[in-house]
Amino acid sequence: MQRLKPSVSSKPPSRKTPFQPAHELQYGLKVMAKDASGVVCSVRCQFCKYFGREESKNGKRRRTQNQKFYKPPYRPQYYTDHNTTAHGIKWAQYQALSSDEKSAFFSGQISHNNQLSSHYEVESSTLSFDIPEHIVTDLIGKIFFNDEDEGASEPVALRAFGDADAGVYRLQIKMPFRFNLAIQHMSAGLSFRQAATVIQQHYQATGNNKLYGMTDTLASTYARYLVAISFQRIGELMANSY
Repeated sequence: MQRLKPSVSSKPPSRKTPFQPAHELQYGLKVMAKDASGVVCSVRCQFCKYFGREESKNGKRRRTQNQKFYKPPYRPQYYTDHNTTAHGIKWAQYQALSSDEKSAFFSGQISHNNQLSSHYEVESSTLSFDIPEHIVTDLIGKIFFNDEDEGASEPVALRAFGDADAGVYRLQIKMPFRFNLAIQHMSAGLSFRQAATVIQQHYQATGNNKLYGMTDTLASTYARYLVAISFQRIGELMANSY
């Protein structure tokens, strides 16, 4: 009798390991986007979202404010490695919880990137905020702040936000000192042009390069950023109240 040879597939093993829904609770994750067929295409680390990354024990790694997003293939080892190295303390606490306690672990928390205090905990030249796409497109894109903006159109209003990634606009505000000063001036009643003029005068008088380059267009962009950040904060507070 002829011996049958085992069938060996010439195809390499699939690298597109699908996301397992149970891993959201198990590893502290959140699905951020799905493709047209419903397949998960982006997953966020909730520890990054709400607590930021912890300092390394040897103090050599400065805490970054970048959040971890996973894309296929989705492998548990990736989650474990990241949680252990970037969130060792919180991850250890999380693992000791029951399922019900894990479900409530992130409730009531405000996004770490959207806490202004977080931006002064590290020496950083950039402020980072994560804004849901619908806030920018549905709200900010339809808001005009003065008569001059009426002719700018929605595309121009959205241009300052760049492109969305996995349903999120990631704002990068360079020169945070200038941003904060501009917001303070506008909150006191100054127009975009007035705020820009005053800050330029500050720069000329002090020579502080952190104030250089202020314009009325940049002031209007800062105002849109602040409104978007405020909507994001309100949304988080409302979501956490239910």
